[in-house]
Amino acid sequence: MSQKAKRAALIGFDCLIPRRLMKLLDEGGLDNFRRFKEEGSYIPEGYNLPTVTPPSWATICTGAYPRTHGVEDYYYYHRGESLDYKFTSQAFGSEILTAETIWDCWDKAGKKCLVVNYPMSWPSRMQRGIMVMGQGLSPAETRWPLHGNEHKEFLASESVISTEFYSMGVQGQFDDADWDNLPDDMDEPLSMSVKMHFKEGVEPVADQVWHILAWQSGDDGYDRITLSPEKDYQKAFCTIGLREWSEPIEHDFTIQADGRTEKGVFRCKLMQLSDDAEDFKLYVSGIAGRCKFIAPESAAGQIDFSKQITANDIGLVAYLHGIIDTETVCELVEFHSAWLLNTIESLMKANPDWDLFYMHSHPIDWFYHGWLSDLDSSDEKVRTAAEKMERHIYTVEDRLLGRLMDLMGDETLICCCSDHGATPMGPILNTAHALKAAGLCSYEPKKSENYWDIYEESEGFNYVLDVSQSKAVPQRYQMRRKTPPFRAGDIRRVRR
Repeated sequence: MSQKAKRAALIGFDCLIPRRLMKLLDEGGLDNFRRFKEEGSYIPEGYNLPTVTPPSWATICTGAYPRTHGVEDYYYYHRGESLDYKFTSQAFGSEILTAETIWDCWDKAGKKCLVVNYPMSWPSRMQRGIMVMGQGLSPAETRWPLHGNEHKEFLASESVISTEFYSMGVQGQFDDADWDNLPDDMDEPLSMSVKMHFKEGVEPVADQVWHILAWQSGDDGYDRITLSPEKDYQKAFCTIGLREWSEPIEHDFTIQADGRTEKGVFRCKLMQLSDDAEDFKLYVSGIAGRCKFIAPESAAGQIDFSKQITANDIGLVAYLHGIIDTETVCELVEFHSAWLLNTIESLMKANPDWDLFYMHSHPIDWFYHGWLSDLDSSDEKVRTAAEKMERHIYTVEDRLLGRLMDLMGDETLICCCSDHGATPMGPILNTAHALKAAGLCSYEPKKSENYWDIYEESEGFNYVLDVSQSKAVPQRYQMRRKTPPFRAGDIRRVRR
């Protein structure tokens, strides 16, 4: 590259841990991380407290400490509200920043900035730049100023259609099929109709009735399903076999508030189908929209959204519910990365005059939330499976890094960094228990099968607080102990 870079970029990988990265590099592979590290400089540690996502990313984009930039923790209590954690808000909105971001500074100086899925960035204040929503962990997702662990998506979150009950999906049973345009040689097809209730929409989406056809491609029982918005074989979304993914499905969804129609894209995977069709489970990914999460809105026209899904949380909640397995989680990581790359590549090609680029990718952190302790397991089988999964996810991120490096070219100064690290689950300091023993806090243990309660319990919210009988309450206690920020290093790469 020339002596003086013409533009700058920061690529953020949430919770990328230096010691894990170095172990993987020592074992081989990850050629783009290796090239990045060897051609630039590498700093394995930084300092910022507290070591959680919103304060750390706010520090990285402002250069200020939390007391200065105003984002001092992950959750915030609200004056006059209950002290129950369900009434806190996750600190992801740019409105709470009290220090200027680098892109706002550059924007005022007449520079064009591209900001994609960067926490603490949305809503955008830029006059010249383009921003893809960064008000949560995933693109097209918001967590501010929602309560507790709430999140909302454009257009809806993942779901499941099954013969069994799952709180995050819909249950149904097969019966004789009465579809139109069925092939003449289709033997004893069965049909199920379900009312799909699309959850977690930023703007609630109207219910739809979908239809599933189970049929036999041979003599060994039911082994194919066809999903359709009507009982018409020729109008089907897809036909797939066991453990197969559909291609991306583009479909119209109606917004309840004003009746307008928006395009959404999703994919399905057939997780279970017994020979007699008594046991059936179809995973339905989140529905990726294309409106209201890009500023200016006109920039959405620069991106083809028809072939990718956002795959928020890489299916971690569905995994915790027993709906999908680790192989499917790894596939969702690939889909998530493909959405990010397509969006970034489209914006950069449409705006070749960009000066500053900031982005954030979250799959590594989601993986460590779910499987970090497995990497420390004494059970070799468990440990080996987690290590294989970890390498897959780092490989996906390595591929993304390589594509971005090629896309940006030799005249870009690139910084690659992380916000914090993590260690396996250890002894838990249950502050709620300590406060209760001191007569300051009142609560009862919680065990629930509700949709979000399962996730909340994994985050340490495994009690029901009686605020009326409490003088002091914990914000949350850590199920993971996070190490100091920037543990993936502030890696600056200069090609010469």
